[in-house]
Amino acid sequence: MFKKILVVVNDSAASQAAVLGAIGLAQTHRADLMLFHVLPRFEVMGLDVPDAFAVSSSDFELHTREKGSQLLARASAEAELEGVQSFRAMGFAENDAKCVADAAVLHHCDLIVVGTEGRNALVRLLTGSIVPGLITAASVPVMVCKDSVPLVKRRHSAKVHFRSQKKSALVKQKASELTQHGAV
Repeated sequence: MFKKILVVVNDSAASQAAVLGAIGLAQTHRADLMLFHVLPRFEVMGLDVPDAFAVSSSDFELHTREKGSQLLARASAEAELEGVQSFRAMGFAENDAKCVADAAVLHHCDLIVVGTEGRNALVRLLTGSIVPGLITAASVPVMVCKDSVPLVKRRHSAKVHFRSQKKSALVKQKASELTQHGAV
């Protein structure tokens, strides 16, 4: 059904959940991934900033491109480990949601996967999440993945519970062996 899936990559846990979800979908549908990073805009505040703290727009752009390249490389490596072909791209625009929607059209993607921290819609609007705008702007379906931290915690607690059951069974077995040999 899906041939090319665009996934929004940034440095959040929610983005990591989106990358993993997109890799799983790509495996299922034998699709390619378009890993896309939205470059932040350089915004000059109206406050007086001492020269020691000033950053030039070119330094800011260089730093954000390097950071974006690292994030995309990491996501690409994860896809490669799972046998999924991926491509990388970065972009910027006045409106991040429109930037992602336009990238999906430009790269012929038929699904967009994006992460969210699971906050309510009002908080997402106030903090600048692209999810509400992306759902409106996109010409293809948008899949929203929630932060994977609760899932990791559940897996961890399940492993701990399994280990304690296993340890308890070993203790009972050892006690039984000692009783059979008359050691107790």
